Amino acid sequence: MTKKVPWGIIDFIIIYVFSVIVSYLLIALWREPMSRALFMLGGVGGAAAEFFASYFIQFSVSLVIVFIVIIAFRKSAWHDLGFKAISVKDFLLYGIGGGIGILVLILPLSYLAQIIQPELEAQNIGKVLQSSVYYREIILTLGIGMVLAPVLEEILYRGVLYPVLKNYLGVRGGCILAGILFAAAHWDLWRSLPLAAGGMLLALLYEKTGSIWVPICAHGLWNAVASALVLRGGSLFS
Repeated sequence: MTKKVPWGIIDFIIIYVFSVIVSYLLIALWREPMSRALFMLGGVGGAAAEFFASYFIQFSVSLVIVFIVIIAFRKSAWHDLGFKAISVKDFLLYGIGGGIGILVLILPLSYLAQIIQPELEAQNIGKVLQSSVYYREIILTLGIGMVLAPVLEEILYRGVLYPVLKNYLGVRGGCILAGILFAAAHWDLWRSLPLAAGGMLLALLYEKTGSIWVPICAHGLWNAVASALVLRGGSLFS
């Protein structure tokens, strides 16, 4: 991936700040009505319904703001954000294989964090999974962790942010700083090291292939394994 993107760090900051503010306001207005609708239509209630409603609002708002800033204002196209076709071979090699490689690296780091801090709590999605009673609540929550979260986070941190950092710092510096900022955005001190390491590798996969579908796949696999550990009584680390 060598093309210089037409947006800059200010664009990323605008996207991030406005996504947080607008999401916060809309969640306050719409979370309860959406949660009730989920219960009436699908029988999903409690923490799972509220979490899904909140994240779906955040997901939708963020994509709209990315479209406004990157696509409309900066006159870019979705393929500039990495939405490009990739061969099945490369998808399996870098998407699935890359996800497995990330897990090999971060699993020991995650268990080290739990050894250092035995009382380490699961992240919000992990708490929702642990409190879920019905399979439909678990499936809905897994949909966030394995699909919505990887799509949104990869667009923001690999599609938008990483190319900008690469322009200033090169591939190595861009991957490192993108990983650190990815970890910082999770507001989870004890998991910062595995999150940063995973974020760096996701940026490297994007750099290698130029397709955002690859880190989305690897990220989804990471979250799938993390969620399985939560359901078995472990801790979510992605």
